Amino acid sequence: MDAAARRAPALLECTLRDGSYAVDFQFSPQDTALVARVLEEAGVGMVEIGHGLGLGASLAGKGRAAASDAAYMEAAAGALERARWGMFCIPGIARLADLELAASLGMGFVRVGVNPSESAGAAPFLARAAELGLTAFANVMKSYVLAPVQLGAKARELAGYGAAALYVVDSAGCMLPEAVGEAVRAMAGETGLPVGFHGHDNLRLAVANSLAAWRAGAVWLDSTLHGVGRGGGNAATEVLAAVLESAGAPTGLNRDALLDAGRALFGPLAEGAPGLRGLTLEAGRCGLHSSFLPLAEQAARECGVDVREVVRRASREQRENPGPELFLRHARELADAGGNAVERGPRLPETLFGRTEGGAKSPETLEALGARVRSRARLTGRKAVMNVYRLPEGASGVVASPFVQEGSGYVIGSLRCCEEGLPEVAAALDGVVDVFFADAGRRAGQPRSLHEILSRLARFTPVSAYCDADVWARAVAAQVAWHRGGAHDVRIALLDASPLALAAALALAARGAQVVAEREVAREASAVLTRLCPAAPEVLPVADRLEAAARADVLLAFEPGRIDAAVAQAAPEDALVMDGGIGAATPEALEAARARGQHVLRPDMRAMLAAELRAALDAGRWLAGGGRGELAGQPVAAGGMVADRGDIILDSLTQPTQVIGVADGQGRILDDPGEFAARLALVRAEVLRRRLGGEGAAQ
Repeated sequence: MDAAARRAPALLECTLRDGSYAVDFQFSPQDTALVARVLEEAGVGMVEIGHGLGLGASLAGKGRAAASDAAYMEAAAGALERARWGMFCIPGIARLADLELAASLGMGFVRVGVNPSESAGAAPFLARAAELGLTAFANVMKSYVLAPVQLGAKARELAGYGAAALYVVDSAGCMLPEAVGEAVRAMAGETGLPVGFHGHDNLRLAVANSLAAWRAGAVWLDSTLHGVGRGGGNAATEVLAAVLESAGAPTGLNRDALLDAGRALFGPLAEGAPGLRGLTLEAGRCGLHSSFLPLAEQAARECGVDVREVVRRASREQRENPGPELFLRHARELADAGGNAVERGPRLPETLFGRTEGGAKSPETLEALGARVRSRARLTGRKAVMNVYRLPEGASGVVASPFVQEGSGYVIGSLRCCEEGLPEVAAALDGVVDVFFADAGRRAGQPRSLHEILSRLARFTPVSAYCDADVWARAVAAQVAWHRGGAHDVRIALLDASPLALAAALALAARGAQVVAEREVAREASAVLTRLCPAAPEVLPVADRLEAAARADVLLAFEPGRIDAAVAQAAPEDALVMDGGIGAATPEALEAARARGQHVLRPDMRAMLAAELRAALDAGRWLAGGGRGELAGQPVAAGGMVADRGDIILDSLTQPTQVIGVADGQGRILDDPGEFAARLALVRAEVLRRRLGGEGAAQ
């Protein structure tokens, strides 16, 4: 190996550009700032940002990004102090004006990507980049379509246009290490210019190909955190750094920080793909068998030090058969020395997150809320949902909630509006979010629900229905039950007879709670519970609200002012106060409750709303297609249908993943489907074939 090949390469980090394909180009400017800063803190010197297809791509209709090119540029420029940032540029998509804007905002390099047959289009961009003082790379996309001698000639042509450096690009992830090495040598040999390599991981050779490129003389190697990227992804930055170090080319990067960042920021995108665990990666680099890792973990835990450093130190001394005493000794030495002196996170300036001084933040627009929800959904591999429910009676307009809920497969934004505000909602968010989840409840004098109106307005985003009042009441009941360790034998002081209060009381009574109420409220509650939940304990009528409070474990009210200071003081000191209407408890009641050490709750609908959403969407998915059909020439039906005897019941007609059983014709599953065994086998085989082949629904 010659001296040039022994030089440590520079990793050009592409997470924020190539990785944007994996999130439908939905990195936000804040994502850009955060990831760029994390990379810089880990030692990365060059960071590529922006739309996957480069400058101007979003405006050119190549996939709508979460923000403008300028917003990404400003985010990177504001976050980075030492590392240079750059962008991709494809002639025909980008304009020279885009290049000039980027240079004016501090961009340090540009990579002009061209297909081999279209290389002449790079000439004006490379020339202008040089005039603007940018480092101009010429990336030969699909380099594998050219033989090495042809690639050398192409490199000579691009050098003549003003390229300062060249790139071999394995766009399809199809190249083998030997071919990569030949391509790098051909480019460098014909031009004398420095050469880089950008590879994809379709054949799981991105790291091996990068290593081959370095050994052939490549100066730059491209990579992304966790390997996120287009198609098969890219060489994982954290892995490539470890491999290069093992090959004798230390990159100077903080591999622990890179691995932690990749897992924390992009772990959800790696679900279903081979994952990386920091400790097993370190063991592989150090040559330590995984069977010894529990010993290292135990020693590190006992001494409170980083297990990765324990593995590194112990493996230098013994790799064949290290014993527990070896790991413990190194762990103790680390502890005595004050740990391993590794900072556990990047130094993040307050300005990174847009902290403002001297005033409240302006209300978020619908467009901004939709972009934020969509961005978070794409980044975490979830569906983007907008919850739409009514404003209080008498209010008008549209009010967006700043809170965005994540979890359970969804990212849920929320907004309140009146009927007149729905056209504005549809105009701003139709086609932006994946699902509208709209309140189907109606008020007196309002003939149409929000769900009905929005369903007519939305053209691109499906609209699913739920009842906000029902979810609200069930959420309150669930909170009370959770805080009391269940509802059985719990006494609830029901302090008003509003529909929400009666619905929450019904849900709690169904779980075994006893309702206590003053006589008028008790009569209404008793009528509801007797009819809808006959097994519930009888409602206990008392003289007034104070007596109800004194005999209760939980105070429950929804109407304004129903829990006052006297009610709070009458309740036992360990009573729970549920302000179901957020205003049912007066300020004086809240003060009295705090003084007595009583816990005060307000409704938290997140878990119940997510459960309702999942139920609504799953029901639609399972029953889509009318609930009946054929598969492999056999009659099939979706679960939930009363099918004919012998029909095969599937979990879903549109996307079947398993067979539930054989229908008995009465709404049940046959215990012994023997007479339909052949039919059952055919359908099971077809379901499996479609799962493996990615085919669609039963017809």
